Amino acid sequence: MIIMSDKQVQVSAFADLVEVTGRLSQFCDRLEHNEGADRMELLDVGRLLRESAVVAIRASSVKLRDRYADRLEELESRNVLRWDGDAHWPDRIRHAKTWREVQVAQARHDATYHPDVVGLPRAEQVRHYTLHLSKLVWKMYRACEDDITWNSFAESRLIDLVVFGVKLATVANYSLSDLASDDFS
Repeated sequence: MIIMSDKQVQVSAFADLVEVTGRLSQFCDRLEHNEGADRMELLDVGRLLRESAVVAIRASSVKLRDRYADRLEELESRNVLRWDGDAHWPDRIRHAKTWREVQVAQARHDATYHPDVVGLPRAEQVRHYTLHLSKLVWKMYRACEDDITWNSFAESRLIDLVVFGVKLATVANYSLSDLASDDFS
């Protein structure tokens, strides 16, 4: 395994995010113009996003599983649909041992808290995710300016790359692995 400096990790994660966002934009454009878009492109982009984010998260000392659960809790706490009787999807993330468990918890969270997006046609969901990733490109670009800003970004928003990597697999109708993963340690 190659050990990268923090700056190398930042640059690598940023380059991957730019690539992913560009490829997703191209995917959406091809769909819109009926030029043919390959589902494998979504799967590849989602995989790249998850892998890149895991490397960056490990380098930032943020705990992937805990931060993922915390992020869902943040989103749920601000949502008008929040109800104390709901199944607690963040707890499912905290106890996940596989990418599949994360994917199912994320999909159920989305169905409850983002019905406006989940109800869209798949092409529109991909476009929506591309808009979110475009915002993350901008935020990550700004975060690379100094260590304090990067640390804040890593703590609060780096996990979003994993979240959208999972969502892309789901929108492409691909089941993530049931195999245990050391990504959650």
